[in-house]
Amino acid sequence: MRTIVSVLVLLVCCGDVYAADCGPQDYEADKDPDYDCPGPDENYVVPKLEYRPAVTIEKGATASFSGLVLEQNQVLQLGLRIKGLRRLRYLDTQKAAKTHLAEMDLQKKLSAADTKLVEAQRDNYKEQAVQLQKDLVSERAWYRSWTFGFVLGALITTTAAVSLAVSVK
Repeated sequence: MRTIVSVLVLLVCCGDVYAADCGPQDYEADKDPDYDCPGPDENYVVPKLEYRPAVTIEKGATASFSGLVLEQNQVLQLGLRIKGLRRLRYLDTQKAAKTHLAEMDLQKKLSAADTKLVEAQRDNYKEQAVQLQKDLVSERAWYRSWTFGFVLGALITTTAAVSLAVSVK
């Protein structure tokens, strides 16, 4: 019983001192953090409790306030659960960071593929416009050719000569 009380006293009294020596944890680093120490922003997750001063209780004595007496194994189990929760929180943070980076990489690749598609469509449209311009120019070129001008000139001259000969007669 004395061991249990001394463990509780150490947990209650020295908990803040032990946590203060740990320093802030950095989940961004590549190394595993110390799970005995609180994680980043753990004070938002776990509320700050005000502890009463520890009182040693002998067997058969009554306590000056109400509380809970735990067996040593229960205290160890509670501590191990806290460490396990800190480890799970760290692993979840790392997994979320990796997932976020993978999603960002995917979005960058999708954006690059979309940009390439739009550029290919634009280039295709430009090629189609150039080809259409060439087709239009080639379609209009028949009446601007030398052959057309020569045939038309000969036809007009012949018509003018025939009509002049008919009108003179």
